[in-house]
Amino acid sequence: MQADGVCVWIGREKHLFAPALATFGVLPHQIIFINLPKDRDALWVMEEALKCPGLTAVVAELREMDFKQSRRFQLAVEHSRVTGFVLRNASAKLSSTACAARWQVKSLPSTEMNGLPGLGFMRWQVDLLKVRNGQAGSWSLEWQDGQFVPVEENRQQEERQVS
Repeated sequence: MQADGVCVWIGREKHLFAPALATFGVLPHQIIFINLPKDRDALWVMEEALKCPGLTAVVAELREMDFKQSRRFQLAVEHSRVTGFVLRNASAKLSSTACAARWQVKSLPSTEMNGLPGLGFMRWQVDLLKVRNGQAGSWSLEWQDGQFVPVEENRQQEERQVS
C-alpha cells in the first residue's frame, strides 16, 4: 500500500485490529471496513470494488467461491488493475479458481529474544501453491525492521555475529 492508497476490506466479523496494521506500514484510515455476514453479499461488494480503479486493493474474507465467480474477479482485476485478495480459512474445501496465484499462510512461533520465549519477531510459513507462468515455492519469513526477512537468512546472520 502506497502512502495515498486505499483498500476495501470485506469481512465476516470484526477480527482485524486496525491500529495493528501500522506495524506493517498501513495506516488504519487507509482501510474501508465493510462487514457482511453472507458470502453472497460479500461477493457482490468485492466484484463492484474491484471495478473501482481509485482503490489500491480489495480484500474479502469468504467461506466459498466457485470458479465462475473467481473468473469474474480476475476479469475485473485485469480491467481496473486493482489488486484483489480472497482470504479463506476452509483449506480443506479449496476449489479450482481463476486466480493468478494461490498462497497458503500459517503463523509460526517466534524465536526467543534475550531468553524470553514468544517475544521475538512475528513469523509465518508462506507457501505459493499455484502461480501462472512461474514456480511454486515455500518460505519461512519473519517481520523485522519494517520488512519480511527469510528465516534461514536470519539464522546465518545470527551465527556470524556470535562467531
